[in-house]
Amino acid sequence: MAKGIWSSLKSVFTSEPEPPAPVEPNPAAAEDEHWVELTLDQLLAAEPDSPAHLISLHAYREALGEHWDKLGPKVMMLAESIIRRLTRYGGMIFQREDCFVILFKLPFRPRGPLHVAEAAAELGQRLVGAKFSAGAAGSGPSITVGEIKGSDILGEGGTLDVSKLKTAAAAAPPLALPPPAVEAVAPGAAPPRKKDPEAPASAMPAEWTTIDAEATTTQVTMTPIAKKNAAPTEISMVPIQPRKAKRPDPQWVPISKDK
Repeated sequence: MAKGIWSSLKSVFTSEPEPPAPVEPNPAAAEDEHWVELTLDQLLAAEPDSPAHLISLHAYREALGEHWDKLGPKVMMLAESIIRRLTRYGGMIFQREDCFVILFKLPFRPRGPLHVAEAAAELGQRLVGAKFSAGAAGSGPSITVGEIKGSDILGEGGTLDVSKLKTAAAAAPPLALPPPAVEAVAPGAAPPRKKDPEAPASAMPAEWTTIDAEATTTQVTMTPIAKKNAAPTEISMVPIQPRKAKRPDPQWVPISKDK
């Protein structure tokens, strides 16, 4: 397993680097410029009951084994560049060894788990490409994603306890992508009809009926409408004069010296 992960990660970091993705403007950036940046310990101590999201790459670290010393810094640098985009959604990102702790500001917390799952899925696809699969059924190491209370990783004195953080990251489940969105149906409206995969493309739905074109066709007589009290219009034919023939070029005759 380690050999397959090693070859996948090696191809990522030896290929041509992709251009950086454009960063969307952060709506909370203007507000952050007027505040002093707080540390993770201060944020957890200020709101110990606030949710803290974890993205752990510990399974990749174990799968790579001795190769982690060489590829680990590049893996974490790639992970940070992707997870750092969560700042546009009010996220505050902190890295501790092979784990990231993400805290969201109050207005952005309801959609925090969705943004974290999307970032983790993008990271997995960037690391191993098509081999990446979410969920425990996937082959190979997986990215674990969890949500805990800030007080669960605080130690005595209100500071971060790294051992508690490692325990929480190890207990976090593998990444599970959210189910696809279901189209909302208005009250009283009929639910969307599901297409039968076995039906031919030309088959009509059962509730449709054929229409006899000849029985439903109505002859329509078009009558031109003339303007009221309009004088009749006379059309006179004017002959077209043919073009005048072009005058022929004169015949030039050379004159001898004797004449």
